[in-house]
Amino acid sequence: MVSTAPVRCAAAMERNDLRLTHTYTVDGWSARDLRAACRDGTLEQLRRGVYAPPGADEPRGRHRDLARAAAVLRLPGTAISHASAALFHGLPVPASSLTQVHLTRASGSHGRRRAGVHFHHSPLRDDEVVLIDGFRVTALERTIADTLRDERFEWSVAIADAGLARQADAGVLLAYADAGRRRRGNRNLQRALAFADGRAGSPAESMSRVSMLRAGIPTPHLQFEVINADGEWVATSDFAWPEFGLIGEMDGRVKYDAPDRGRTASDVVAREKDREERIRACGWSITRWAWDVAVDHRRLGEQLRQALRFATIGSQARFTA
Repeated sequence: MVSTAPVRCAAAMERNDLRLTHTYTVDGWSARDLRAACRDGTLEQLRRGVYAPPGADEPRGRHRDLARAAAVLRLPGTAISHASAALFHGLPVPASSLTQVHLTRASGSHGRRRAGVHFHHSPLRDDEVVLIDGFRVTALERTIADTLRDERFEWSVAIADAGLARQADAGVLLAYADAGRRRRGNRNLQRALAFADGRAGSPAESMSRVSMLRAGIPTPHLQFEVINADGEWVATSDFAWPEFGLIGEMDGRVKYDAPDRGRTASDVVAREKDREERIRACGWSITRWAWDVAVDHRRLGEQLRQALRFATIGSQARFTA
């Protein structure tokens, strides 16, 4: 049986505008021509022997380009994995995890790092690999499990939340945690999965949940629907504490630069102000915070404790720090 892997690889390279040195040589390019094209910005050398037109400037897009280039040069059976695979699945990844490309293959006895690539050696079943943009990438659940073992708890929660929102199989994730009890980082995987909630709408909401946990804040309701006295839906809030009559919202929940929706920034701000007034008209208090507060459990804890004390509807219970 003739392997179709080279054909698939060539198709993936063409689809992603990747070319190897020898393909340029066949077309009559010299080494000097390639160097000149890189100098004038016509081409970009992603890795030794791999070229492409200038690609993404933002870190995550750039990392995906580098991962594709690294995968092209690897042996059959290699898959993009860990934080690199997380990007291909649309999961949030901290910039600190994008300093090297992660690849996994079954052969070899231990991991190693070389030229910006971290090679992991681990068994890969057929059902643990999918094709994305023509490249072999670890499947969603395998990617989440691998990445959560490497990340800090707060980012592990953000990744797990996003994975569950993308219909990751919770049973498969728990099976990975159970099977890897002796693996480094497995305790973090277990903790993050136990705390994960696919209703979190963004990494900022996930970070906020972790900060609330660390600050000892009562567990909020997520994606809480505010209903008015006539039984009509008013809004869906990021967080809610109905027993205190308090709504919590992340700033930036609505993008203020959304030209694709045909609205100016001032239109969006006005719409958000109107939304907030309608929530308050239902008797709720509202407190808002931005990313810098979301990731600081002391600041968020202080803000929420004060807001919970002074919320004016619901029961007269008062939260005590």
